[in-house]
Amino acid sequence: MPAGPMTDEDALRAVASGDVQAFGVVFDRLAVPAFRYARRLLGDPAGAEDAVQDSFVRLFAAARNGGFDPRRGTARGLLYRMVRNGCVDRMRERAREPGGGEAIPLAPSSEDAADLREAIETHLAAIPELQRSALLLRAEAGLSYGEIADALRASLPQVKTWIFRARRALAERLEEPVLGKGGPRVV
Repeated sequence: MPAGPMTDEDALRAVASGDVQAFGVVFDRLAVPAFRYARRLLGDPAGAEDAVQDSFVRLFAAARNGGFDPRRGTARGLLYRMVRNGCVDRMRERAREPGGGEAIPLAPSSEDAADLREAIETHLAAIPELQRSALLLRAEAGLSYGEIADALRASLPQVKTWIFRARRALAERLEEPVLGKGGPRVV
């Protein structure tokens, strides 16, 4: 193993070799950003927590059984693909429920930010899911365009287009008057 900090891929290979404690490296690095991504994608903290938890269980099982192949993508990309799939499944379930499909707004951190946060959450929910996923993977999770392409099983140009369109749609919507206050909003 190379000197220096263990990479996520090294940790998953160590899990496959029987070192289950190595999985903590991956969990410690990725749990919080994965949760932030899932929460923004779903708008539901409890559902996001479930999706992330399920994804880590599946990632651990894949690593333990030797199912992780770094030639097919990064550990981060694989985890975010699992999280996104879990979130999409939850969105579908929610849409089938009576009165389902409505996003649950996040609680604002301050009164000044409440209107903008509500507007962003509302407008994010209106953007097509693949565009929203790509944007959130970039903005919330900090994934590279290549990692996003791996996570969404898309081409690099497709990812760039989705992110561009999502940013443009958000900017256009946020320039509209929000809650009667008027004025442009900056994304």
